[in-house]
Amino acid sequence: MKTASVPVAVQSPVAPEGHDLPGHDGHAHGHAAAGTGLPAPEGTWYGRALWFAAIAATSLALLRLCSQQAQPVDMPLPPMQPASGGETPAASASASSDAAVEFGQWSATVAGGTLTLDGRVSSEAARNALLTAARARFGADHVIDHLQVDGSLPATMLGERMDELFGWLQSHAGAGLRAQGHRMALSGTLGEALVDDIASRLHLWFGEGVTVDTSSVRIEAMQAAEALRQGATTFRIHVEFDTGKAFIRPASHAELDALAEALKSARVKGEIAGYTDHVGNSATNLRLSQARAEAVRAYLVGHGVDAAALTAKGHGDASPVADNSTPEGRQRNRRVAFIAQ
Repeated sequence: MKTASVPVAVQSPVAPEGHDLPGHDGHAHGHAAAGTGLPAPEGTWYGRALWFAAIAATSLALLRLCSQQAQPVDMPLPPMQPASGGETPAASASASSDAAVEFGQWSATVAGGTLTLDGRVSSEAARNALLTAARARFGADHVIDHLQVDGSLPATMLGERMDELFGWLQSHAGAGLRAQGHRMALSGTLGEALVDDIASRLHLWFGEGVTVDTSSVRIEAMQAAEALRQGATTFRIHVEFDTGKAFIRPASHAELDALAEALKSARVKGEIAGYTDHVGNSATNLRLSQARAEAVRAYLVGHGVDAAALTAKGHGDASPVADNSTPEGRQRNRRVAFIAQ
């Protein structure tokens, strides 16, 4: 006879030798054990094990099913909240960088080393800012204040470069300034190179929103070498070419010789820029301006200027400095210039 020996839970009865274990058919709770006629004891270890095993199997199946069917979901990001004032930071920065300068309405003239300011600005703060910049350059004893505050004007926005403007005026006492809104008009007598130079500087200091008016300036011929010595960073090189060609006429050699000596002394780097008027084909004008710029560079390098200090670039009919509708304007636009870098 075989003897069945199995572990049992605490307080669970042990089946007599030769009999089946209660609950072996999987229905231990409330049923008679096979061959005994006795009810199966409640809470036997085997029944509980089957119950827990069924729960575990079901849970595992559900987990596997969920992991197979689950897909990543793209959740939309919340919209960026506007910065204070109703603008995003990027929009606010763009608006700030694009804001046009507003000068007010005033004039500045120099006589005997003394600066006179006359006109109106929108606030006392703007008046003080203007006077502070002027006195920093000319000294408090050499600034005459005829400025008035007019609250009906648009808010005056001078920017942060007024001291540089007054510094330029101090160095070019023959010039005068008249500011009105976003417009800056120059007057007096200036060398041609200095006219183009101050126009470039005004855009650098106050942005491209500034309108520069040089129509009242009395323009004097000026050698490129003299323009360089006076601190101009952009100036015209007076050089003549054969029509439609890049051959430099001998009449221009004196201008270029003097410029070569000035460049060697100044030790500056720059671009030799070629321009044309708008007459003719744009592609042809571009090629011609490039060839002429290279010809001037080659001449200067051939007279001792460091080749590494100069580049040559043709701009064609871009960036006119005068009205292309008049013969005089077209003549001014056909030019070679030096642009300091």
